[in-house]
Amino acid sequence: MSSNIKIKLLFIILLILAVGVNTRADNMIMNSFEKICDNDFLILYFKEATTGIAIQDKSTGQIWYSSPQDLDEMEKNASGRTKEALKAQLAIKYYNDSDRLFDMDTYNDSVLHDQYKVTFLPNGLRVDYEIGKRWKDDDYIPGIISKEKMEKEVLSKLSEKEQKFLLDQYHLITLTRKEENEAHVDIFGVDMVKLMGENDIKVLSENMSERNRRRLIQEYLKKITEGQKYTTLGNVKWEDIEPLYNNPTYILSNDIIPWDKGDIIDTFKKAGYTPVNIQEDHSYYNYSPPWPNIGVFSLSVEYILEEEDLVVRIPGDSIKYPKNVINHATGNRVTYPLCNISVLPNFEAGNQEENGFMLVPDGSGAIIELNNQKTNIPPYEKPVYGKDYSVEPISEYGPYLESGIYMPVYALSKGEKGFLAIIEKGDSIANIHAQVAGMRDSYNKIYSSFQVIPRTRVSLGGDLKTLFINMYQSRNYNRDIIIRYKLLAGNDIDYSLLASVYQDYLVGKYNLARLDADENIPFIMEVMGGINKTVPVMGIPRRVVIPLSGYRETAYMIEELQNKGIDKLTVLYNGWSAGGIKHRLPNKVRLEKKLGSEKEFLELIDLMKKDDIDFYPEISFLNLYQNKPFDGFVTIRNNARFLNRKYAFIYDFFWIDTYQANDDYTKQIISPSFLGSLVDGFMKDYRKYDINGLALRYIGTQINSDFRVNVDKLIDREQAKDIIIEQLEKINKKDNIDLVFREGNFYTIPYSKYIVDVPIYSGSNSLFDQGIPFYQMVLHGYKNYTGEPINLASKPRVQFLKLLEVGGVPYYRWSYNQASLVKKSVFDDQYSIYFYDYLDEAVDYYHELNSILGKLQEKRIIRHERLANDVYQVTYEGDNIIIVNYNQEAVEVAGLKIDSLDYKFIKGED
Repeated sequence: MSSNIKIKLLFIILLILAVGVNTRADNMIMNSFEKICDNDFLILYFKEATTGIAIQDKSTGQIWYSSPQDLDEMEKNASGRTKEALKAQLAIKYYNDSDRLFDMDTYNDSVLHDQYKVTFLPNGLRVDYEIGKRWKDDDYIPGIISKEKMEKEVLSKLSEKEQKFLLDQYHLITLTRKEENEAHVDIFGVDMVKLMGENDIKVLSENMSERNRRRLIQEYLKKITEGQKYTTLGNVKWEDIEPLYNNPTYILSNDIIPWDKGDIIDTFKKAGYTPVNIQEDHSYYNYSPPWPNIGVFSLSVEYILEEEDLVVRIPGDSIKYPKNVINHATGNRVTYPLCNISVLPNFEAGNQEENGFMLVPDGSGAIIELNNQKTNIPPYEKPVYGKDYSVEPISEYGPYLESGIYMPVYALSKGEKGFLAIIEKGDSIANIHAQVAGMRDSYNKIYSSFQVIPRTRVSLGGDLKTLFINMYQSRNYNRDIIIRYKLLAGNDIDYSLLASVYQDYLVGKYNLARLDADENIPFIMEVMGGINKTVPVMGIPRRVVIPLSGYRETAYMIEELQNKGIDKLTVLYNGWSAGGIKHRLPNKVRLEKKLGSEKEFLELIDLMKKDDIDFYPEISFLNLYQNKPFDGFVTIRNNARFLNRKYAFIYDFFWIDTYQANDDYTKQIISPSFLGSLVDGFMKDYRKYDINGLALRYIGTQINSDFRVNVDKLIDREQAKDIIIEQLEKINKKDNIDLVFREGNFYTIPYSKYIVDVPIYSGSNSLFDQGIPFYQMVLHGYKNYTGEPINLASKPRVQFLKLLEVGGVPYYRWSYNQASLVKKSVFDDQYSIYFYDYLDEAVDYYHELNSILGKLQEKRIIRHERLANDVYQVTYEGDNIIIVNYNQEAVEVAGLKIDSLDYKFIKGED
């Protein structure tokens, strides 16, 4: 037998043994789980000890766990509560009445206190949690209880040994008539004759010294003083002690041995005697009753099997928190806002010995390798769909430069299993988190949390110091949160497969259609119409519109491109409306007179129709730049509110030297409640022009709440998203208008014809190990998209290559007049937009891209991979391959030499 055959046989044997070991390990673990239900594909199991779940694939036997099953062996960093939290299914963050942040989880603060209920559903189960220990341990020990109740409701349920143990902790007393000439005990500050009269407290259970009896009575009166909120023992009245009259009663001893306390508590629990019973006892005897902890939250989770998927649902009506409740310690009413819920934060967490990766949809997408040793940086956290600009004003430029999350999805792959999680409801209030082993514990994990009550810090200025307080949304998010887990098995779970799975999901959900096969790709030309600039008019600074490209001049640029062989044109016209790019309220169509007459605008429309050019005038429905009198915008009614309840706005210009906001340049945030009537008014006018396209600025990048105090007028972020989608349905489906979006949050995908300015790079977070074009891999073949304009990119050749790599179409932003007009304006970063400076380059790039992508635009991206440093290969359907080299020197890969900043196209079978 040859050595090669021996090696292969040995490898097979080791593989079988490894599989056997893993199978036995899983079998041992699964012994602690109970089978709940199954369908044709999956089996759902439940673990009562932690309320965790496991899902098994029937065809492969692969098992996914909601929390790690190897904590005892693999957890090296965390201990105590932090370690136990790895068994939790949900975690919450809340603020108390002093604005201090606290966190709890379902294992430490619910399961361990037996504060949960399991309900079986037709295809799954539901767990209702009460998070936060409702009663302190001491609340289970009655300080006083009648002999009758003790015997009937407690002792009768215990063994003789337990009865004796419990009775040893109490003294049996009663209030009865004293013997003639018998003196009262002397209690400092108490007129015992006035209080007791001819009566006295007697100890029935034992012979007690007078000294100890005095001490017992003093403690009894002290408890009544506390219960009745008296200032001294001398305030106690006969009515307070009367319940003891001729009523044998057990009173708790003051000499309990500390280590017996736990057994006492357990004994009362065994008897089923609860703090609620003790409240009755203490109230009857005028003791201070135990009060439940007010910091208790209710939350439920449902696990449903849907074909090959696990669907996890947090019912909106299950989200409850202490609101306007009485704090019995102070007598004040308080609220503990529940701000954040983390869902399955430990699902399929990978230990320090496992290989794999996590996928975050940051920018175009990014990969975080498991155990990448980057433990000295913070864990990853970022909101889905970017910031809610209605939370608070953002006066620094940095946050505006951060890459965004456009897709409500994340994934993890390890060994021969993985998952793709899709947030189906609650996506607009979600944050995606990722951390590697060694940051906080010994596990790699990725999950989502949900901001159910947004908050901000508000300063209250004073003469001596500034006081900060929290302000919150006036109610919590009260609709469902739903996450769908696509469970994947096999040794080929890479990001290409994940993109394919998500693409299939979107195609099925939205009935997306493939792009038509066409020899020519679109060329997207954005035209800068009128810009806004402050200039001196008769010595007084005034904001005026400066025309960069009029209606007739736009037609000239189109003709130039057509003469150079670019026939498949898409024109996005920015700044065409009255007021320029920063236009007036779009409640109807208003043309900008400085760009030309209405006749010239109609001629431009006719040119588009005649030459079959897609035309997309751009408008902003979410932000208002100019609030002119009689335009129809009533600020008190139509302007959204910040969390501090002031009128919400966004800074629109930042000083280049300090990156601080310029207070003179802001745009108002239009309330979502006004969006419907605003769109209706505009579309009623817009239909008259018979234009079949419209570009919607900010719709693809902003979702802003309206934080009104009145809960009936409050619009939370998820409601705002739904209102936006309603308008897109109206414009795209009802009016049959094609739409263009910028950047493109994924709720816009079903309504988009083109998406511009899409992210073609991942964010710059140092936790990332590789940027990937996940966004483009999901959309290619179904939607046309492009990155930033080539002429505005810092390296146009690299931008060209990037479009080639990710399958984007060419895109230029131009003005007909000289770009020098943008100087000393808020558009001075648009320095390279002069049409004739970039015309020849644009034509050359278009034809070069078209020669390759023209054959591929309707095809899916099957695989994307990194062949070497800055060398990437993309494989399309039909085995069409593009290899791009971003290096400054030539490389040789796959037997091909590729020059610096160049590419190779390998045509496939079709």
